Amino acid sequence: MHPRAARLHYDAGAGHGFANERERDPLSVGAPRLRAAGLDIPPAPPLPHPPEISLYLAIGADHPGDAHSRYNALIRRLVSVEWALERRVRAELQALDSGESEKCQPQLS
Repeated sequence: MHPRAARLHYDAGAGHGFANERERDPLSVGAPRLRAAGLDIPPAPPLPHPPEISLYLAIGADHPGDAHSRYNALIRRLVSVEWALERRVRAELQALDSGESEKCQPQLS
């Protein structure tokens, strides 16, 4: 797993009282977008439902009263990381296009 992906996985569960590994792993939801931004996200095991539904059901099994808010918090955090990564990739590509490649040192870890 790429260090950035590992950090996302770690940060997603750090100190938020998540009950299990399933709930802490939004990577299967964000994997296509994170891969497109250059992260090496390993394929997830087959799921019985789309990743978003599987994540929501896993959260709901452990926290039926607040599954919606927990799911939304995970998705917001994931989208924030995706946007930040995409901005960084765009900036690095623009630097390469403008001939500033010596200033562009990818730091995805």
